[in-house]
Amino acid sequence: MAGWQQLSEQQPFNVDLEIDGVDYHFQSAALTVANAAPPTSMLAQGAGSVVFDDGLLDVTVVVAQNSPKSFQQKFQAVSGLMQLMGAALIGGTPEIENLFHFRTPRLKISTSPPQKVVIDGEVVEATSLEIECLPAALTVLVPSTQP
Repeated sequence: MAGWQQLSEQQPFNVDLEIDGVDYHFQSAALTVANAAPPTSMLAQGAGSVVFDDGLLDVTVVVAQNSPKSFQQKFQAVSGLMQLMGAALIGGTPEIENLFHFRTPRLKISTSPPQKVVIDGEVVEATSLEIECLPAALTVLVPSTQP
Protein backbone atom coordinates (compact mmCIF):
# COMPACT_ATOMS: atom_id res chain seq x y z
CA MET A 1 0.00 0.00 0.00
CA ALA A 2 2.90 2.37 0.72
CA GLY A 3 4.18 1.87 -2.84
CA TRP A 4 0.71 2.62 -4.22
CA GLN A 5 0.62 5.88 -2.21
CA GLN A 6 4.14 6.79 -3.33
CA LEU A 7 3.01 6.56 -6.97
CA SER A 8 0.58 9.41 -6.21
CA GLU A 9 3.19 11.50 -4.46
CA GLN A 10 6.02 11.09 -6.99
CA GLN A 11 6.82 14.49 -8.50
CA PRO A 12 8.33 14.65 -12.00
CA PHE A 13 11.66 16.40 -12.42
CA ASN A 14 13.69 17.67 -15.34
CA VAL A 15 16.77 15.66 -16.20
CA ASP A 16 19.55 16.33 -18.69
CA LEU A 17 21.81 13.42 -19.60
CA GLU A 18 25.03 13.68 -21.57
CA ILE A 19 25.97 10.28 -22.99
CA ASP A 20 28.78 9.89 -25.54
CA GLY A 21 28.62 13.62 -26.33
CA VAL A 22 24.88 13.51 -27.04
CA ASP A 23 22.44 15.47 -24.85
CA TYR A 24 19.09 13.99 -23.86
CA HIS A 25 16.36 15.96 -22.08
CA PHE A 26 13.47 14.35 -20.21
CA GLN A 27 10.80 15.14 -17.71
CA SER A 28 11.34 12.08 -15.59
CA ALA A 29 9.47 10.15 -12.94
CA ALA A 30 12.52 8.03 -12.07
CA LEU A 31 16.15 7.59 -13.10
CA THR A 32 18.45 4.69 -12.21
CA VAL A 33 22.14 4.15 -12.96
CA ALA A 34 23.65 0.77 -12.07
CA ASN A 35 26.83 -1.17 -12.67
CA ALA A 36 25.65 -4.21 -10.73
CA ALA A 37 22.17 -4.80 -9.35
CA PRO A 38 20.13 -7.79 -8.22
CA PRO A 39 16.88 -8.62 -10.07
CA THR A 40 14.94 -7.11 -7.16
CA SER A 41 16.31 -3.65 -8.11
CA MET A 42 13.63 -3.43 -10.75
CA LEU A 43 14.38 0.01 -12.22
CA ALA A 44 17.98 -1.02 -12.81
CA GLN A 45 16.78 -3.78 -15.16
CA GLY A 46 15.83 -1.58 -18.13
CA ALA A 47 17.34 -3.92 -20.73
CA GLY A 48 16.26 -7.08 -18.97
CA SER A 49 19.47 -7.58 -16.99
CA VAL A 50 22.47 -5.74 -15.64
CA VAL A 51 25.80 -7.16 -16.83
CA PHE A 52 28.23 -6.37 -14.03
CA ASP A 53 31.46 -7.14 -15.91
CA ASP A 54 30.84 -5.44 -19.28
CA GLY A 55 32.44 -2.11 -18.29
CA LEU A 56 29.17 -0.28 -18.94
CA LEU A 57 26.65 1.50 -16.74
CA ASP A 58 22.97 0.64 -17.22
CA VAL A 59 20.91 3.85 -17.32
CA THR A 60 17.12 3.56 -17.08
CA VAL A 61 14.83 6.59 -17.41
CA VAL A 62 11.10 6.50 -16.74
CA VAL A 63 9.54 9.46 -18.54
CA ALA A 64 6.85 11.23 -16.52
CA GLN A 65 3.20 11.01 -17.55
CA ASN A 66 1.63 14.45 -18.15
CA SER A 67 -1.75 13.96 -16.51
CA PRO A 68 -2.55 13.40 -12.82
CA LYS A 69 -2.10 9.93 -11.37
CA SER A 70 -5.32 8.07 -12.06
CA PHE A 71 -6.06 4.52 -10.97
CA GLN A 72 -5.26 3.37 -14.53
CA GLN A 73 -1.87 5.13 -14.54
CA LYS A 74 -0.99 3.61 -11.16
CA PHE A 75 -1.97 0.20 -12.48
CA GLN A 76 0.22 0.76 -15.59
CA ALA A 77 3.14 1.78 -13.36
CA VAL A 78 2.78 -1.37 -11.25
CA SER A 79 2.43 -3.45 -14.44
CA GLY A 80 5.62 -1.89 -15.80
CA LEU A 81 7.51 -2.71 -12.60
CA MET A 82 6.30 -6.30 -12.82
CA GLN A 83 7.50 -6.48 -16.45
CA LEU A 84 10.91 -5.21 -15.33
CA MET A 85 11.08 -7.81 -12.57
CA GLY A 86 10.02 -10.59 -14.95
CA ALA A 87 12.66 -9.52 -17.47
CA ALA A 88 15.30 -9.53 -14.73
CA LEU A 89 14.32 -12.99 -13.48
CA ILE A 90 13.73 -14.86 -16.75
CA GLY A 91 15.46 -12.70 -19.36
CA GLY A 92 14.16 -10.65 -22.23
CA THR A 93 13.64 -6.96 -22.78
CA PRO A 94 10.51 -5.35 -21.39
CA GLU A 95 8.39 -3.29 -23.80
CA ILE A 96 7.32 -0.27 -21.76
CA GLU A 97 6.29 2.85 -23.67
CA ASN A 98 7.72 5.47 -21.29
CA LEU A 99 10.93 3.60 -20.34
CA PHE A 100 14.26 4.30 -22.03
CA HIS A 101 17.49 2.40 -21.47
CA PHE A 102 21.10 3.26 -22.34
CA ARG A 103 24.40 1.47 -21.77
CA THR A 104 27.46 3.67 -21.56
CA PRO A 105 30.85 3.76 -19.80
CA ARG A 106 30.25 7.32 -18.51
CA LEU A 107 27.57 9.98 -18.28
CA LYS A 108 26.72 13.37 -16.82
CA ILE A 109 23.37 13.94 -15.11
CA SER A 110 21.79 17.27 -14.19
CA THR A 111 18.38 17.59 -12.52
CA SER A 112 16.01 20.38 -11.67
CA PRO A 113 14.97 20.55 -8.90
CA PRO A 114 17.78 18.73 -7.03
CA GLN A 115 16.98 15.06 -6.37
CA LYS A 116 17.79 12.65 -3.57
CA VAL A 117 20.40 10.21 -4.82
CA VAL A 118 21.41 6.87 -3.31
CA ILE A 119 25.12 6.15 -3.76
CA ASP A 120 26.22 2.81 -2.30
CA GLY A 121 23.41 3.00 0.27
CA GLU A 122 24.03 6.62 1.29
CA VAL A 123 21.32 9.19 0.52
CA VAL A 124 22.50 12.63 -0.64
CA GLU A 125 20.83 15.49 -2.49
CA ALA A 126 22.44 16.46 -5.78
CA THR A 127 21.81 18.72 -8.76
CA SER A 128 24.46 17.15 -10.99
CA LEU A 129 26.61 14.03 -11.11
CA GLU A 130 29.32 12.61 -13.34
CA ILE A 131 29.52 8.82 -13.23
CA GLU A 132 32.12 6.58 -14.87
CA CYS A 133 32.51 2.81 -14.88
CA LEU A 134 36.11 1.71 -14.44
CA PRO A 135 36.43 -1.80 -15.93
CA ALA A 136 38.45 -4.34 -13.94
CA ALA A 137 39.11 -1.72 -11.20
CA LEU A 138 38.02 -3.91 -8.30
CA THR A 139 40.51 -6.37 -6.84
CA VAL A 140 38.95 -9.22 -4.90
CA LEU A 141 41.05 -11.18 -2.42
CA VAL A 142 39.93 -14.64 -1.39
CA PRO A 143 41.55 -17.19 0.89
CA SER A 144 43.49 -19.99 -0.71
CA THR A 145 41.62 -23.28 -1.11
CA GLN A 146 44.77 -25.27 -0.32
CA PRO A 147 45.09 -26.65 3.24
